[in-house]
Amino acid sequence: MGTPAPWRLARLRRRHPLPATTRYGGVGALPGRRHHPARDRHLRGGRRLRPVPRPRRLRPLRPRHRHGHLWDPKNGKVSTHYVDAAGGWSGTHVGGAIDAGFDPPSGAGISDYEKVRLDDLVADLDKLGWGCIWGVPQHYDHAHIDYIRANRNIVYQGPNAGFRVAEIEAVQRAAKALGVYTGDVDGVRGIGTQAAIKTLQQLAGLTADALPGAATMAAINSLLALNAGFTIPDIRARQSDLRRLGYYKGALDGLRGGQTVAAIEAFQRDRGLAPDGLPGRKTVDAITLALAELDKPAPRPEPTPPPVVSPEPPTNVPPVPGRLGGADRYDTAALVARQAPAERRQKVYLAADWADGLAAASAGDGVVLLARRGGTVLPGTTQAALRDLPVTELVIVGGTAAIPEPQARQAVDAITTK
Repeated sequence: MGTPAPWRLARLRRRHPLPATTRYGGVGALPGRRHHPARDRHLRGGRRLRPVPRPRRLRPLRPRHRHGHLWDPKNGKVSTHYVDAAGGWSGTHVGGAIDAGFDPPSGAGISDYEKVRLDDLVADLDKLGWGCIWGVPQHYDHAHIDYIRANRNIVYQGPNAGFRVAEIEAVQRAAKALGVYTGDVDGVRGIGTQAAIKTLQQLAGLTADALPGAATMAAINSLLALNAGFTIPDIRARQSDLRRLGYYKGALDGLRGGQTVAAIEAFQRDRGLAPDGLPGRKTVDAITLALAELDKPAPRPEPTPPPVVSPEPPTNVPPVPGRLGGADRYDTAALVARQAPAERRQKVYLAADWADGLAAASAGDGVVLLARRGGTVLPGTTQAALRDLPVTELVIVGGTAAIPEPQARQAVDAITTK
């Protein structure tokens, strides 16, 4: 829908006068003028605009006056005020001044973070010839800056001891890279930063005064280049591991010096790695594996069983008697002969009865077998014993009346026909 002709707009204004208490707006409404839903329908292609209530008038914010300052009651970071020729505000105003920071009665309301930055700001402006008041009564927590040089009264409050925030931040970043500082890079030379600077100074052989001077910064840069991106705790851990493995003999100082590089390269060569002297991930994994092999417990030897000790036979128990008995006296004599020692079984005494046998056994060099007195047949058990025994000599006890010739021949035949 195009813009209406002027005569049509005039007729719309006459027919639809603008209400006195309603203000219309919305997308397409013109800023700074009132709109009517029927008269300005062309602004939205014939669509009626959404009515918007008239906003309530707000009372303008009054600045808080504090000895002439224009003060922000919520933030209060920077304020301005007039000054007289003496730098105060009681006389005729001849110029302006800037106050940076809070302005409580004491310095408790400002942090070291703000102090060091105001120190830097005041130092820069003081070099440019501005009049600065800072760190004195009534100006502990804000810096007064104006153009009157005679107002200069500066006492630096931050812990940076004259070093710039950027210099302290550089030290903190270097200390973080070397693993001796874990705080924030805030540019404040606090307790943690001072301890880190002292540690690095001691490693470099300098006086541990916690001041990052030119010599200290040069030494820190040398340590960064020496460790090649590895932290001091990491290098110290590798030195301890390589000492356990027998590769390193130096001090655990956390610096990648000549001995440390040589120990790492020797270990890398033994493990088949590229000898670059850098304790990278592959080298650390190989060291961990070597330590695990070193700490692996040795196999335990099999326990030796205790010796078996035979109990001592009781001395007060009477012996149990043995018994040799055969079917008859001939069989019993044969059993006794077989139990005799081997050297005695080679000689046999052949007797007709036990009386002759006992007489022969008294010699002690042979065994006794029995024959039948006056009979012609030698007992079978006696013949069997003669065949079994290794007889080399036969002695017949008694005459032919006791042992006739037939039994004697049978005994000889039994010995010779084995």
